[in-house]
Amino acid sequence: MKDRTGIILYCEEQKRLLLIRRRFKEKEHWIVPSGSVHSGESYEDAAKRKAMKELNIYIQAMMDFCTINIGRHIEKYFISYLDSCIILKMHGELNLSSRENIYEPVWAYAEKLPFTPLYPQYLKDKLIEISQK
Repeated sequence: MKDRTGIILYCEEQKRLLLIRRRFKEKEHWIVPSGSVHSGESYEDAAKRKAMKELNIYIQAMMDFCTINIGRHIEKYFISYLDSCIILKMHGELNLSSRENIYEPVWAYAEKLPFTPLYPQYLKDKLIEISQK
C-alpha cells in the first residue's frame, strides 16, 4: 500500500463539505478527493493534484488537517476553506463512472456526517469533531 493524501473542501458559509459519493455494484460509501502520493511528490502537491485531476479545481490555500498512520504507510489530509459551495463535476475519474460504478461530487451538510458512510473512519470522526464547533 502506498502513502495517500486527500483534500477536504469545506464551505464555511453553508457548513458543507465536498464528498465523493462512490457506488460500486449496489455498495455505497463516501470519501474525500484523495489518492496515492507519487514518488518524489510532497503530500501537499499530491492533494492539489488530486483536486485538479478529479474536480478541475485549483487549491490555493490549505492547512494540515490530520494524519493517519497505517502500519508503514501514511494517509495525510488537508483542509481548504471556501467562501461558497461552487458547482463541481467529476473530471479525471469521470471516465470510470458507469451505471454500476458511480463517482459523484456532493456538497454534504456537516451535521449529517454521523449518518454518512464516510471512509476512513478516523477522518470521519475528526470531521464530525470540527463540525460541532
